[in-house]
Amino acid sequence: MRKIQIIADSCSDLTDELRAQYGIDYCRMNTVHQEQETPASLSWEYYTPHELYQMIRDGERVTTTQVPPDEFLRVFRKHLETGSDILYIACCSKQSGSYQTAVNLAPELEAEYPGSRIVCIDSLNSSIGQGFVCMKAAEYVSQGLGIDEVAQKICACRKNILQYVTVHSLEYLKRAGRVTASSAFFGNLLGVKPILISDADGVQTPIKKVRGRLNSFGQIVELL
Repeated sequence: MRKIQIIADSCSDLTDELRAQYGIDYCRMNTVHQEQETPASLSWEYYTPHELYQMIRDGERVTTTQVPPDEFLRVFRKHLETGSDILYIACCSKQSGSYQTAVNLAPELEAEYPGSRIVCIDSLNSSIGQGFVCMKAAEYVSQGLGIDEVAQKICACRKNILQYVTVHSLEYLKRAGRVTASSAFFGNLLGVKPILISDADGVQTPIKKVRGRLNSFGQIVELL
């Protein structure tokens, strides 16, 4: 049986320690600040977390890109050259175009490396929720399951992850088109903090609106 390499992307939030423990590699997205693109490294060698988020707190605009095609080719080829098949578990396709880019590139690489397999899965999650899916896949691989069986099991369990998130301000949800400008204005004015989940299709969906930052944390604790 061919080896199986689990590959995530920057959105998975897997630490160096977790990636080493589970043998997971990842493809880098980019952050964009002042028109300069920087790899979104999970090792944080370009920015510290504090530096990056302080820029946002200071009102500077920082955006992200999907995984560039060249990055997919670089990482996938690195493992295909060792004789490994690839199971790429992507950030939710409703939140990033990375999944579709990998799907489009897979046939080209399989032709370049005859006998290889590249299976791409939409995790339907982001952040550590996506990371949990990757870790579960690595556990199945360690049990000796083949790539199709691992993919089948992951597709069956990826909707069993539930994560809650709240935001300090509605400004960035407004910029992303997730709330209207008027809703953001009055929500910020009244101190409304939405609590969001990724629903069964991976769409970020508000399930509650709470007044006050501390109250939103309390509600998340109660939900958990």
